[in-house]
This record gives sequence, C-alpha cells and structure tokens, in this order.
Amino acid sequence: GLTFSGCASMLTQVLPVMATYGLGYSDGDATLLLTAHNFGSLAANLLVAAVHDFLPPARQMWVYALAALITVGSSLMMLAMHLSGATGAESPLAHALPILIVVFAFANNVLWLATFIWTVRFAGPVHSATLHALSDTMRLIVTVPYQFVLAETFASSLNYTLGLACTMIFSIIG
Repeated sequence: GLTFSGCASMLTQVLPVMATYGLGYSDGDATLLLTAHNFGSLAANLLVAAVHDFLPPARQMWVYALAALITVGSSLMMLAMHLSGATGAESPLAHALPILIVVFAFANNVLWLATFIWTVRFAGPVHSATLHALSDTMRLIVTVPYQFVLAETFASSLNYTLGLACTMIFSIIG
C-alpha cells in the first residue's frame, strides 16, 4: 500500500514529461494531467469522508480490495497502451490518459487514506503519529532510490516505456 502510493506520486511527477515527449501533448495539456490526478484524489477524499465511517469493517475491506484492483487495472491499461507502440497525439493512450489518471488517482487515494485510518485504529491516538511516521519512512526508503533510478532512466535514454513499465511493476509488487 505505502510503496504503491509512493510509486503513484512518482508517476505523477513523470506524467507531464512522458505526455510531452512520448505522446506529443503540449506543455499546457501535459500539465492538465496533474489537474486530472488532483481531481481524482479530491473525489476520493470526499467519498471516503462521507461514507467510510458508516461502512462495516468487512465492507471497508471490500472497498479497499476494489480500489487496489482498479488501481492495478488502470496502471496496466496505461502500460499496455504505451507498450503497443502507438505514440503521438492521436494514439489511444493520448486520448485515454486523462480518464485513466482520474480513475487511477481516485482508487489509489482511497488506498492511501486507508493507511491513515489503519494507523489510528491499530496504534490508537497515542502512538498513531509514530506508527504513521515509521511507515512513511519505510515508504521513502524504498521510493527515493527508485525515483533516482527512474530519473536516470529518463535522462539517459528517454525510455519512457521502460520507466513506465518499471513504475507499474514496482507498484503492483509493492
């Protein structure tokens, strides 16, 4: 969960570059992908705030499982479209990317919020901050070196397919 969220944040950092150089987006349109990501995250925050506490624990687990499947599914769809070789502004990925980003961000943010909820429930009000800080530290220990490798991959070869594939695989494993 935490590693997945770390990869999601890396993906949003890479999206404008990938969209500009790999898919032919204008700089402004590529930046709008970040707005799409934020819109999906905002929608997830509002939904979780509105319904989470009213769901029984078993139903909450189903929601988290569904969010994980949607996140993985949208990630794999982005990867498959990118690996298909169709690039440029008229490619299927260029047209589907804004929608996939909203779906991805929505589902991934539900998982991210679940970690906050879990730390409060597991550690209680006294130790929840400590537990969350430790889990976030573990996320950063994993994602910071990976982010460096990803940046080097893009800088050295502009191999967006390899970078996107590695990010998606790392996300699914994490």
